[in-house]
Amino acid sequence: MNKKLYLPLFTLAFGVSVYGQVGINTSNPKATLDVVGDAANVSKLDGVIAPRLTGDQLTAKNYTTAQTGAIVYITAASASPAGQTVNVTAPGYYYFDGSLWKGVGGGASTLTADNITTKIDSNTIKGLFFYMPSIALDLTQTSGVVNLYARYTAQFGLADTTTSAKNPAAPASIPVLASNQLNYYITYYDKTVLSNVQVSDTGQLTYDVIGSATDATYVNIVFVQK
Repeated sequence: MNKKLYLPLFTLAFGVSVYGQVGINTSNPKATLDVVGDAANVSKLDGVIAPRLTGDQLTAKNYTTAQTGAIVYITAASASPAGQTVNVTAPGYYYFDGSLWKGVGGGASTLTADNITTKIDSNTIKGLFFYMPSIALDLTQTSGVVNLYARYTAQFGLADTTTSAKNPAAPASIPVLASNQLNYYITYYDKTVLSNVQVSDTGQLTYDVIGSATDATYVNIVFVQK
């Protein structure tokens, strides 16, 4: 007598991997995951929400290079930013670059003095520029030399306590960049008073005096991080 063996169809499906693209609100996804908003339905709130954590909760976790590219939303800054979360200083979106969490867009726009120092040391702020603190140029001689970098660090370091002040909770000084981390620009000077205006790579300003200063005489000096 012949015997026939029938296998349920579902047993044949095991071990089969399915590859493709996933679409939400679309039958024709254009990427691995394609989410299409329902613009016509005003009662339906569209959007994709990343995992939401506080900075301290994120600090308690240890990410590796296997999680490079991970994105989270921080609801509150870390109480003591350090290690992988040293940049988590404000609410917002952050991504993991394989070693540190970094703000997405404006995610870490609020910087503390300590965090500014960390970002400068890690060379993550590019194109940062600022005007040099106000100084008086000596126009009583036919020429002059001013160390712009030294004047900048002296003022940011609050070197003269008789002409500077700060709130009690503020750090003792403002973080500064090294002289070789800056480019120096003279964006304007009064050409009726000064001539042969030059600035060196180390921030040394030289100039000749050819006229008398007026109330409208000024010089604009801009520092730009390399």
